[in-house]
Amino acid sequence: MEPSSSSGTSSSSTAPPPSHNEDNGGQSFLVSDQDMFKTTLLAWICGCTSVFVGYPFDTIKVRLQLSEQKPTFRYLTKSLFRGVSSPVLAVPPSYALNFNVYAGILKLQESQSLTAVGIAGAISGFSNSLIVTPFEFAKVNVQRSAGTKSLFSVILAQKNPLSLYRGFGITLCRDALEGFGYFYTAESCMRSKDFNERFGWFSPVAAGACTGLVHVTLGYPFDAIKTYHQANPGVTYKETLNKLWNDGGIRRFYKGYSPSVLRACFAHGAGIAVMDVARKQLFPE
Repeated sequence: MEPSSSSGTSSSSTAPPPSHNEDNGGQSFLVSDQDMFKTTLLAWICGCTSVFVGYPFDTIKVRLQLSEQKPTFRYLTKSLFRGVSSPVLAVPPSYALNFNVYAGILKLQESQSLTAVGIAGAISGFSNSLIVTPFEFAKVNVQRSAGTKSLFSVILAQKNPLSLYRGFGITLCRDALEGFGYFYTAESCMRSKDFNERFGWFSPVAAGACTGLVHVTLGYPFDAIKTYHQANPGVTYKETLNKLWNDGGIRRFYKGYSPSVLRACFAHGAGIAVMDVARKQLFPE
């Protein structure tokens, strides 16, 4: 599969073809050529797919991050889809926002080089944190309860609506790094001739898996801080950092990393693959 055939953009006489050897401004794979409707629809499809494939792994990750002692298998695997309504409500719109902000920043830069991709991805991550922070606050507390709390009971328990934005600063840092990793890796893989020749029709899945690995690894320590901070009202960032460090040093910040990487590889692999199929079926060139 040639990289240019995987691109969601319209062909242009001024845009040079993607290259696996240099950052030369090849066309973007993940969004159409600034067509907001196509970009939004494809982002929504990608987001929904990623949520349902990855949510059980995310539940296990959160419970591992919050466990003081070694958790039981029953606790880790109980009600794995509990609280899934929160990311279903938040993730597809956040993907749509991310992809459109990403496309807009590329347009402002008048470039689709990999350098421009990284900058646009990081900025799209900033915008993502504005949407997902309250939903992640609710999700973390629902997942921690292992089925004893509902999404709406957590939200209604907050007397101040701004309490739902607890952890916004650290979420912003995480999402900027993850946005950079997500778009840069996906574009690098899908523009690479060697990558496409190696994986053939499986390239979108492989690109998504690589994307998941990179984006989780970059953001995971920040995610660990965010999870503990959101699950413990009244605790400052300094107290959160001290608590995590005293519990196991640097390794504590990577607690639950394995299921998170599995989640990301499966979720992003499926999401990018389904989006690629949807684009070819809905918007054939």
